Amino acid sequence: MAEQPDYNVEYWTQQEQLYLKQLKSEPDKAARNHMGLAMCYEIMHRYDECFHHCNKVLELAKTKTEIADAHVWMGRAFQSQKEINPAIAHYLQALDAEPEHSTAMEEMGNCYMELKDYENAEYWFYRLAGLEGDEEVGWLCLGNMFYETKDFDRSISYFDKCIEATPDYIEPWYGKGRALAGKELYTDAMEAFKEGADRAPTDALGQYYIGTCYQSMNDQYRAMHHYMKALEIDPGFVEALNNVGKLYHDFDGDIKTAIEYLEKALAQVEHGQLRQMLCINLCRLYTRIADTEKVDFYKQEIMKELGFGDLYSMGFDDEDFGEDDPEDDE
Repeated sequence: MAEQPDYNVEYWTQQEQLYLKQLKSEPDKAARNHMGLAMCYEIMHRYDECFHHCNKVLELAKTKTEIADAHVWMGRAFQSQKEINPAIAHYLQALDAEPEHSTAMEEMGNCYMELKDYENAEYWFYRLAGLEGDEEVGWLCLGNMFYETKDFDRSISYFDKCIEATPDYIEPWYGKGRALAGKELYTDAMEAFKEGADRAPTDALGQYYIGTCYQSMNDQYRAMHHYMKALEIDPGFVEALNNVGKLYHDFDGDIKTAIEYLEKALAQVEHGQLRQMLCINLCRLYTRIADTEKVDFYKQEIMKELGFGDLYSMGFDDEDFGEDDPEDDE
């Protein structure tokens, strides 16, 4: 299947055309319009064009902010291509031009997170938290970092700082809920997820997270209720579809309905680790009902994908389906 862009093609194409038009009609604002084009092309994954327009900004720049912004977008272009060291070099140049450039600090921390260099990531996020007006962003980044390192208590403490500063911002509520769930404090986690869900009733993620807590507590009926609420909001929510399928299989033994939900989920995913996980689960389900044609099809789909990932979704274990380990056949 063709890879689908992860951005709004129509919107960003319109923005590109707008900046190109302004580049011709407003020569006195060339630096600004080159910067706008660089932003468009980074988002559109047209990295060579992004670099070209960033360099144009550097040629025309009259302020340190323009210099810093050009280096930030070049850094993002390298970072998007997983070239972390060149990205860091550009963020440092941005900070040389403007030492309190908050985006450059945040992206420095994110780069070191990708390198799993948590000491340096923490340094940059702390610097970000020290900037007036950006404290909550730094605290959120620190909360997410300590969650990733499984230091759940410190993670919760920073999410709480962020909540205190911006109580209507849903991200720290969800982050705190995930950290509490990491400590297996599911009742407390659900309270945090509910706070987030109440602040964003059109966001399916809060209902999904509550469902995962109930599922971890083996309360399949309440888990199903919240997954269905998530799907009412977002019918294509892949992880919720997967987990509903798991519930139908694990607790009702309803393989047919489980397959229906997993295949709905698969239809939403073009490629990647999530698609592979869904194909593995479908392969196991079809093995249970001895549909060899479907088993072979999903085995071929699995082979097309590379790598495994740690997802929010709950995967299906081999023992759930009675599938033998391949080594057992030897």
